[in-house]
Parts: sequence; structure tokens; C-alpha cells
Amino acid sequence: MQLALTVADPVTQSLSDVLVELDEDATVDELAAELLRAVRGAPAGAVTSLAARRAGAELLTGACRLYLHGEQVDGRQPVRESQVREGSLLGLRHRCETIESIPPPSCARD
Repeated sequence: MQLALTVADPVTQSLSDVLVELDEDATVDELAAELLRAVRGAPAGAVTSLAARRAGAELLTGACRLYLHGEQVDGRQPVRESQVREGSLLGLRHRCETIESIPPPSCARD
């Protein structure tokens, strides 16, 4: 499964469009860890592949929380059963309901 998502990162105060490949049984925690990697370290335009990473590399899970429509998404839930959909705006570690709601750096620390 592929999803195109927009990720709001309070640390970098940025919005990133990310295309991610997921296994059908990928959890929200796994997606969150992969999105964190993508917005903080992947080159622009890269496709991040959780499926490939699962095949041979250790995953970091529970690395951060994801928020959708201002509510934390249950990290244990499979992505396919969650409310995360193509085009979703997801907040990393903070509630992000709209693009305008990205907090200033002083609010970005856990």
C-alpha cells in the first residue's frame, strides 16, 4: 500500500509531503517512526519504504506520536484500520488540525 501524506514537524517548523510504502499489517507506530525519519533525514522527493526496511532492518517503534484532526492516533493500530488516509495532514508529536496550527519552536519540545 502507498500513501501520500503531509507531515507537520514542530521541531523543524515544516510541512513535508511524504510518499510512503507500507506493508498491509504496518502499525501506526511503525508509520510514525518512518515519517520521522523521512522528514528529518531523507533527501527531498525520496519515497520512504517501510516494507523494504521491515525486510532487513530493525525498526524503531514508539519513537513519536502521530496526531490526526487534533487527536492522537493509537500507535498499536494497523494503519489500514486507522483514520489515516491518502492526503492526511499528520502532526508529529503535537496536535495539528490545520497548517496554521504548527506551534512555534518554544512549544515543540516533548
